[in-house]
Amino acid sequence: MAHLHARDELGQPTFDPDVMEYIVRRVRAGCDALVQVSTGNLPGEPAESLPAFLGSRPEFASFNLKDEPDKARERAEIFRRLGVRPVIEAFDVSMIRMAGEFLMEGQLPAPLIFELVFELEAAERGPIDTTADVLDRVRAVEEIGDAFWSVTRGAAHRGLTHALALGLGGWIRVGMEDSLVSLDGSVVRSSAELVDEALTLVRALGRRPARYAEARTLLRL
Repeated sequence: MAHLHARDELGQPTFDPDVMEYIVRRVRAGCDALVQVSTGNLPGEPAESLPAFLGSRPEFASFNLKDEPDKARERAEIFRRLGVRPVIEAFDVSMIRMAGEFLMEGQLPAPLIFELVFELEAAERGPIDTTADVLDRVRAVEEIGDAFWSVTRGAAHRGLTHALALGLGGWIRVGMEDSLVSLDGSVVRSSAELVDEALTLVRALGRRPARYAEARTLLRL
């Protein structure tokens, strides 16, 4: 799955629907990867901005539950109407439980797909507390049942969260949005370097990356 942000010709972040449509079209022309576009910090009211921004009809888009429940329900309805599956950014257990409630209400489709988001910068807590946080969130996802999950970010504990995810049956997300350095601390020049590093870890732990067709079947597309 390719998680995409849009930038203009000057390299600045943009929410221009035409730019995102161009990016999605180019990705699909080059490979069969599932496309997830980022909707983080999308300006304006969801009813006005989301339909245009998701006009390229990606398979997935990020879905934030930081808003008030009514706002989140409004966005869920737009996702459903456009046929775009939400990838739920869960910063804590309460967001996972809220998503479970939305599933029960019919506001979100099954299976739910979670990205468990951890620290972007160095945090004061140590590896034991980080491990406990991962386990708490995974238990909350498993209580829902019909759901998949991945971890992203993690700062100094990124290697730990990735290894825990792979060991517990989850997935991992990597890229320069989440880290500018490899696990050994060296600066990377592209997201491709982080993908290669992730593949090494995946295979070392006895897992393998899903093929495009396998991912589509698994996620019921």
